Amino acid sequence: ISGEIGMIKPDRGIYDHHVTAFGLEPAATLFIDDSPKNVDGAKAAGWQSVLFTDAKTLEADLRGLGVRV
Repeated sequence: ISGEIGMIKPDRGIYDHHVTAFGLEPAATLFIDDSPKNVDGAKAAGWQSVLFTDAKTLEADLRGLGVRV
């Protein structure tokens, strides 16, 4: 999608584009990525964000956000 819209993570515009394109509520949207700068970009756009390091940590992070896994 980045090539189509001319934006890449962690540019704020790509997160805002997805909010508009998909009718998302940033505070209710969860972003998971293995790049700290991309996670920080999503957080700056108001999204809930989790840094992926491994499956066990992701499971704990998701549970901490109230996601049933």
